[in-house]
Amino acid sequence: FHIPGRTINGLKAARQKLLHESTRYSRMFVWARNYFNTYAGAHVKKHIPQLRLHFDMLGLVPEEEFYYSSSSYVLRLIKLFVLKVIESKNVSGSDSISVVSQRMRELLQNKYPGGLPVVCVIPCLYNEKQFFVDESLREQYRNKYHFMDEQKVIVYSGMLQEWQKPDLIFSFIKKVQAQDNRNEFGYLILTYDQEKAHLLVKKYGLKNVIIESASGEVLNGLYNAADIGLAFRSDDPVSYVSSPVKIPEYLATGNSLVTLEYIGDYGRELKDKNYVLVKHDPAELLGTRLIELRQLQKPSQKDLVESREKYSSHTNMGVIRNIIRGGNE
Repeated sequence: FHIPGRTINGLKAARQKLLHESTRYSRMFVWARNYFNTYAGAHVKKHIPQLRLHFDMLGLVPEEEFYYSSSSYVLRLIKLFVLKVIESKNVSGSDSISVVSQRMRELLQNKYPGGLPVVCVIPCLYNEKQFFVDESLREQYRNKYHFMDEQKVIVYSGMLQEWQKPDLIFSFIKKVQAQDNRNEFGYLILTYDQEKAHLLVKKYGLKNVIIESASGEVLNGLYNAADIGLAFRSDDPVSYVSSPVKIPEYLATGNSLVTLEYIGDYGRELKDKNYVLVKHDPAELLGTRLIELRQLQKPSQKDLVESREKYSSHTNMGVIRNIIRGGNE
């Protein structure tokens, strides 16, 4: 159920509702997503010790507030402290925890050496019914946007917030265009930050960049029309343990990938794949040569199956069922 707002009243209302719900069941399992919801669940568990509470820890919320919030420095410090206290209470009050990366699990193990409940890794998952390879969609959308058959299309999908490194995205495209004398590459930006995208194209003097917004089947079609996906983030603790869902979406639709090694587990898991180009940092990324992009392969059928087994919502349901049953794997 939905907890309206992150307030003391919301916390009290959630506790009362859960306590009322508990009278209907002989056993209760509460899957709480993120910090505030788990904090509400931990309060209820004090009254119902037999309740099993799961902390679905999607990211480092204290650090997100500190690094990404637009609040004043003092307020960000206060939020950082308060949220770290809540995190500690959530960890100690939960029976199991899920995190989005192995790096995040390692961080928790170092952070709480006194012991943790069962911690499993469930990366941010893509919907395999929405994102898949479709050659007819590829042909349809490449024709629509007049991409030539021999062109490789570079795509970025997502918002253009500061932590998503928009200047790095457009700087990278500028560096590629400066080397692309034979018009080998096309460029596609999929974002709802339309105005900002157009301003950045103008700022960097880019040419022939298509800017669109899309969802559902259209988004899948545009992904299929592309060849190389870009996934960049700021170099900070939040990115280090993250799991951007756009990466498996790119792969599921047959795209190669250019990314940075400090983004979650992807940098170390995919660095030896012939369809992935992993760069150490932004400086090395901007030194990318055209030949490196030319040499990127499309994910093979085996690669697609491997990605689906690791990153799709369908195949990870087994992990989720195991948590609910109280398994240790």
